[in-house]
Formats: sequence, structure tokens, C-alpha cells
Amino acid sequence: MIEGPTKTLQFMIEGADLSDITINQCTKVSRLISEVLDEKDYIQGDYSLEVSSPGIERPIIEYIDFKRFVGSKVKIKLINKYENKTSFTGIIKKCFDEKITFIDNKDSKVIVIPFALIDEAKLVFNGF
Repeated sequence: MIEGPTKTLQFMIEGADLSDITINQCTKVSRLISEVLDEKDYIQGDYSLEVSSPGIERPIIEYIDFKRFVGSKVKIKLINKYENKTSFTGIIKKCFDEKITFIDNKDSKVIVIPFALIDEAKLVFNGF
């Protein structure tokens, strides 16, 4: 929830098979969430409810997300310098034992990074 003059409650939804989410699906989920929140009065006062898909360049937050997107191009920002890098763009090759193997776009070098060192990650759109 984002606090401010008006509280904003944000939900991102996606299909289990990573299929596209339609506006109609977002609307349906929004109505269902709104009914539950209003019925149980979970949030005091006025609030705004936002339901959307993660988008083409969606954030990758959990380790399991990296597993789901093996083969995809990602942009990575690290917590600390690792193998002389603080950020890079590359392809996810595999995930094993809480480590992620990437192929760096710049020099095609294989990089194995512990998940705990990743500060931010997002998919990179490759075009149609």
C-alpha cells in the first residue's frame, strides 16, 4: 500500500502460464478485490485500488521468477560489486542452488551470481 493524501492499494496479476492479461481480466479482479475489502472493511477511510499486469519489462523479484524466465533477457543491478560489475544486461541461462547463471550481453561472459546479491532485476523487451 502506498500512503499519501489517498491510500493506494496496488495489485499486479499475471496468468500462471505467463499469458497476457486483458483489461477485462484486470477489471474482474479489481471488482472481486474491492468487494472483499469493502465487505470486511479492511482499510479505514478512502483508498484507491489499482490492478494491472506486470508489463513487458516486468520486475523480477523472487528466485522462482528467475527460474520461470530462463532464456529471457534481463537487466540486473547488484547490491555490491561482483566480478567487477554492479549492473549488467544478459540472458538467464539456468538457476540452481539459489544462484543464477547469466550470459553477459556485452562480452558473452558466463556470470554466476548468488540470488542474495541481486538488488533489482527486470525483463528487457526484445521487440516483436
